[in-house]
Amino acid sequence: MDFQKLTQDAKVARVKAEAASVAIEDGGTCNLDAAFFPLKRYESGTKLVDALRAAGLSAGVSRWLGRGVMVSPPGYGQADKRATANKTFIDHMRSCGYNVIGYYQMD
Repeated sequence: MDFQKLTQDAKVARVKAEAASVAIEDGGTCNLDAAFFPLKRYESGTKLVDALRAAGLSAGVSRWLGRGVMVSPPGYGQADKRATANKTFIDHMRSCGYNVIGYYQMD
């Protein structure tokens, strides 16, 4: 994986997600939505976490659906803003060819 490209793509996704979340009201149900990047069996996730953090995102290794890296959506919000930012981030990263899964959980 090209981690420099990942960082650049994630920066663009972060900016798009922040802009999308600013444009709406933060109504609805509070949630813990996030993006999940599954890891292959032999990957530690350290380089992926570092690349995502270099893009200004909060990321860490998780064991949801197996091993992977969980990324909190960028922006400020806890309901519709968070859900919108998460969807925008995931959509952009998928369009760049990354395997990313949406994690959705109401609080």
